[in-house]
Amino acid sequence: MQGIQDETIGMIRREVRSLVRNRAGALAIRWNEGHGRALDLLPTLAEMGLLGVLVAEAEGGAGLDAAALCALLDELAMADAGLAALVALHNVALHWAEIHGLAGAAGAALRQAASGRALLCLIDGRAIGHLDDPAPGVQLRDGGLHGAASSVLGGGDAAYALVVAGGDAGLVATLVDLRGPGVRRGAAAPLIGLQAAGSVDLHFDSATPLASAATKDLEALRALPRLAMAAILVGSARAAHEAGVRYTLERVQFGKPIATFQPMQWQTADSATELAGTELLLGRAAWAAAGGQPAALAADAVDRAVIAAYETARRVTDRALQMHGGAGYTTDYAVERPYRDVHALPLLGGSAMAARARVGNRLAAAA
Repeated sequence: MQGIQDETIGMIRREVRSLVRNRAGALAIRWNEGHGRALDLLPTLAEMGLLGVLVAEAEGGAGLDAAALCALLDELAMADAGLAALVALHNVALHWAEIHGLAGAAGAALRQAASGRALLCLIDGRAIGHLDDPAPGVQLRDGGLHGAASSVLGGGDAAYALVVAGGDAGLVATLVDLRGPGVRRGAAAPLIGLQAAGSVDLHFDSATPLASAATKDLEALRALPRLAMAAILVGSARAAHEAGVRYTLERVQFGKPIATFQPMQWQTADSATELAGTELLLGRAAWAAAGGQPAALAADAVDRAVIAAYETARRVTDRALQMHGGAGYTTDYAVERPYRDVHALPLLGGSAMAARARVGNRLAAAA
């Protein structure tokens, strides 16, 4: 079975890498100049069966696991982290809807999403872990959703949202049609990164959910968007690293490429080494989340991967920018995009500081 899984993941990587090289890379430049958004590429990804990665085949999905999702997101992030974030949130929201049994009342909507005919976004107000107000910004009262969520990635284009809302008896997972009554989309403050995904503020005023259910194993489920973020961070860092190496091979000083100078070689070696180590941690976390370990151990592996991925991505993209010299601080070179994106990605899965706190708390409890 492992050989079959490895073959499937290899196939996903090859197909997505081809898409990135032939189409997505060029489109990403346009998206970040304000000409369209990553939504334009979703029909192609749907045809490839990559918008229902974690959904059972009987429900119209691919029936794969977290390791396959990580491979997909890693490769997509080589083109654009905003595109990868849209795909990540769509797949995570579908998975959460399936886990909570929402297909019974909202089966038509979820089948549309799994087939790629409709985009899903995810609103989980407690996932970020704000210190000032840990309560979710959306509440389910008297059968309707009330409240607001800010800077929702993909919220401007999504047809549906999976919303974790506060309820009388605790948190509730709800699926809501964003085109229905009681929902208003407002302009969000522009983000410094993930521009291809787009973000809006969503306001709810007695919006009736299509389906709802008490949350199940939410803390374990939250490991999945964190894992997705780690995969996108690694892909973004790889894109920046490759751009930096290409530039040092092309840029000539004193009659030879600057790649031949020892300081550049050190930076290249450091980034390559850190990326390789982080990819191993990510692979271990993906295997754990795919069912290789109990939920608690899987969540811990994911948090460690998040810490490593975020720190590695920051260092690698910074080095790549510096490898370009002064040109790295212009928008003429693609390296500026992953440099910005890695600082915006905590919107997807929470901060590395929160991951450190969770790992530290687990270690203290086990001591």
